Amino acid sequence: MAGQKNHSPEDMVRFLQRFGELLAQEVTVELACREIGVSTAMYYKWRQLYDGMRVDDAKLQHLNANSNSYTSWRNQLASTDSGEL
Repeated sequence: MAGQKNHSPEDMVRFLQRFGELLAQEVTVELACREIGVSTAMYYKWRQLYDGMRVDDAKLQHLNANSNSYTSWRNQLASTDSGEL
């Protein structure tokens, strides 16, 4: 089994842009995935999540998601701390 790579959202948008170029040249999805080095399942997942986004949009979405999870964690920690007093 191949090792899992953690691609940033920006990388995924760039991959989708490259996929678009290859598919415009009438390359099949399977061949494009092989050239880029990802599975077809990953291509379809990335396309569902990031299709039509610019790199800056993906960065912003990623930062917002991280900020929301941190805020949730901080609020949860604050509520457990106040309950113990």
